[in-house]
Parts: sequence; C-alpha cells; structure tokens
Amino acid sequence: DRAYVYPWPRAVAVAWQVKIDIIRFDGVRGGEVVLQARWSLAGRDAGKAGMWQSFSLRESVSGPGYEALAAAQSRALDGLSREIAALIAERQRPRK
Repeated sequence: DRAYVYPWPRAVAVAWQVKIDIIRFDGVRGGEVVLQARWSLAGRDAGKAGMWQSFSLRESVSGPGYEALAAAQSRALDGLSREIAALIAERQRPRK
C-alpha cells in the first residue's frame, strides 16, 4: 500500500526492502528497449528472496518517435515491477 524511498523516516517500520541494480536500460526509436537488472528482496520471511535475482527484458518499440520509445521503456519497467510484486505476494501468503 505504501512505498518509501531510502532513506525512509526512522518512525516507519518497513516490511520489505527492495534493492535494484540497473545494469542496462537503453533503447532505439523504431527498434527495441533493453532492460537488464539485478534485484533482491529483504524483509520478514524473505528466505530465498534475499538472494539476488536476475531480470532481462527486450521490448519492441512500436513506432519511430520518442513517445513510442518512452512507452516501450515504461512496459519494460512494468515487467520488472511485476516480477518483484509477484515475489512479495508469494512471501505474504499464509504458509500451510
């Protein structure tokens, strides 16, 4: 529900901390966008999630202009955020 950028206020108790290293994030108008990153999740019951995860995505740019390039970059970032959100959701499910 809430996200804080590091350093967050001392009074805030964070449940999860996501560390992201962007290795490559570029694109060409009319070509493709490439996003390569490493990320890790720390927090309650992180378990294996605390290890670094690799992420790589190529996204086609649907037109020749900057608007299409920005849209493809946005879709690439969306892919990364969805992967991170899925792991957080998995860790929050009650264990049987």
